[in-house]
Amino acid sequence: MSEQYDDYLCDPRAKPHPEIQALERLLQPLSANALRLAHRPLALPRQSTRALRRRYFQVAVAVAATLACVYVAHLYRLSWPDASPWPASIVQADGSIRSTVLRVGEQLVTGPIETASLEAARIGKVRLAPSSEVRLIQTRGGRHRIELVNGRLHAKIWAPPSHFGVEHGELRFIDLGCEFELNVERSGSGTLAVTSGWVIYGREDKQILVPEYYSLAFDGESAQVPVRLDSSSEFRNRVDALDAQLTLNAADRPRVSDLAQAIAARARDEDYFTLLNLLVKHPSLAAGPLYPRLAKALGIERIDESHRARWASGDASSREEWWQRLPKQPKSWWLNWRDAL
Repeated sequence: MSEQYDDYLCDPRAKPHPEIQALERLLQPLSANALRLAHRPLALPRQSTRALRRRYFQVAVAVAATLACVYVAHLYRLSWPDASPWPASIVQADGSIRSTVLRVGEQLVTGPIETASLEAARIGKVRLAPSSEVRLIQTRGGRHRIELVNGRLHAKIWAPPSHFGVEHGELRFIDLGCEFELNVERSGSGTLAVTSGWVIYGREDKQILVPEYYSLAFDGESAQVPVRLDSSSEFRNRVDALDAQLTLNAADRPRVSDLAQAIAARARDEDYFTLLNLLVKHPSLAAGPLYPRLAKALGIERIDESHRARWASGDASSREEWWQRLPKQPKSWWLNWRDAL
């Protein structure tokens, strides 16, 4: 095509090329105008208002039915006939599995190379390590209690707070909807490690909240300050030593100061709960380096000396102000939905 006709391809007002004109005449019978397609309405399926309303009603009914089924299943899961036995299975030394049940008042004991699994009503599962002994104390809808006489157990519970608990003598470990591991010796010494949610440690009228990723060491008389599971042994030992020093009637004040300085220097922001517990248990520490280190961990930029003085005097409201700033608060049990799996 010569240059004098090139513009016609982009501009219909330009000089046409004879071959192009011939092609246009040839295709003219197939044009939209010739076939009257430009004026033919496009038929689209339309639903009447009544049909749309029917469709919306059907969807609403389906959603309501689903929610009702979930709610009924939830109520069934939390209900449990009073004193009904728990299904259990024991993996024996030869690898075979023996099925049994654990009734109220009965004990289940695992051998040196045996493990066991208990269905905690319908709210979770409890696994026993070798050389462990448990007793079913009580089981009914809303309250399930076992005693860990000796050994180690792993509990994974998905239920409202206090539905499940473990006892050992005067010690109480109340589940708040979580996953944890408990190790107890017959003497009453042991450790609690929480991997999801929160657990309450209680003895007589004393209680300690233990959040996820924290552990707690205890004996028959008292419990130490909770520390993170990934804390170094050096940090853990210093925390225990400071707590022990301040528990004495005649504490070594220079030793207390040195330990507080060392803990503040080595603490991470993730250790906020350890710092908080030290300051709550021993308010006099607020005068030292642990108070500003906790403030930094909680994102408090300016130290309020009046708040610090109230804390050191044992004022409960000052502690509550900082409790509300904790990165992790006890949350509704159903938010820990992974524990149901």
